[in-house]
Amino acid sequence: MVENLQDIRASIDLIDDQLLDLICRRMELSAAVASAKSGGVTYRPGREAEVFLRLAEQAPDLPAGIARNIWRQIMTASSAQQDRSIGVAVLDSALPTASWHFGGQLSLIQCNAISACSAAMQEGAAYSLVPVSEDAALAGWLMQDRDLHIIAVTPFEVMPDDSDSLPPCYVIGRTEADLVTHETTLIACGDADSAHIEACPGRPVDVLAGYAMPARIAGVIATSPKTD
Repeated sequence: MVENLQDIRASIDLIDDQLLDLICRRMELSAAVASAKSGGVTYRPGREAEVFLRLAEQAPDLPAGIARNIWRQIMTASSAQQDRSIGVAVLDSALPTASWHFGGQLSLIQCNAISACSAAMQEGAAYSLVPVSEDAALAGWLMQDRDLHIIAVTPFEVMPDDSDSLPPCYVIGRTEADLVTHETTLIACGDADSAHIEACPGRPVDVLAGYAMPARIAGVIATSPKTD
């Protein structure tokens, strides 16, 4: 017999209650992680990317963006629970992506130029978000400050056709990203008038050997196995 609408809604309510219980349990475990880290890095983009990929593999019929959007907010809440003092310097044009990525859980410092992002990080911001389209200015910054690294691109593209209306942004941090299975090496190169960022699949040895111009490894980021 086909269930009536009231029964279907009751089943949905039950699932919602179960989901909420599981989310609360996950947050409890996140708090336990914070205690185990004893002050270690809270934001782990490599770990997050591997979770996104695993979830996409488990539910291939579910649009990848749905799981990614839900878990993005859960992960940000977990990071904020571990350390709410985290500040993020955000270039103006990256604000829509930053608002989605951090979900209002962390302090966003609005910046009108790359130089302002640099200043904010010097004053204590833990991370910076810069649109991928601003790679020339970003490359120039990273060529000057070699203590910083590109640690992720967001939104993370689970599949090649996993399009998103948000402008993709690089996440800049002080600690290199974790080693993961599928990676792309990003190289900042050129002089003041020609600085830009190039991508190289994987983590090749002596990747800078062929560069006649000034160059540095700006970061190694997690990527989809379909795009690395």
